[in-house]
Amino acid sequence: MKFTANLSMLFTEVPLIERFQAAKKCGFDAVEIQFPYELSPAMINEQLTKHQLQLVLFNVDAGDLLQGGEGLAAVPEKTEQFRNAVAQAVEYAKILKPEFINVLPGRCLNQQRFEEYLQTYKINLEYAVASFASLDITTVFEAINTHDMPAFLIH
Repeated sequence: MKFTANLSMLFTEVPLIERFQAAKKCGFDAVEIQFPYELSPAMINEQLTKHQLQLVLFNVDAGDLLQGGEGLAAVPEKTEQFRNAVAQAVEYAKILKPEFINVLPGRCLNQQRFEEYLQTYKINLEYAVASFASLDITTVFEAINTHDMPAFLIH
């Protein structure tokens, strides 16, 4: 079995830039970062190299999702913003070379629009897959329970 340290959730007593070292000291050889965008890809790459770590996964920016909003990937009115987030993730991926990039589905707060949101997510997920395929990166998504994240599109 191989374990990956999620630097967004572990070692939170120190700034993100210091969590790479903390992960290595605890015996990890691989890490993931939910949203790495507070650091430049060069800064992250420097830490990965310095501590001999592999970056396994990071997420495409999800907008306001973690603040209780709907996110980006399934919201029809946010398609351009989502594509900009994919472009940003591509730039990070070119340098960091993760195995996977996660595209969080987000929420549908108006259940009358559920099918429209699901269709938008499908189109946007296909766009992300095509964007990351040339970099040999697998695009993934995750389901989240609706207790922890009410109205999550895929649960």
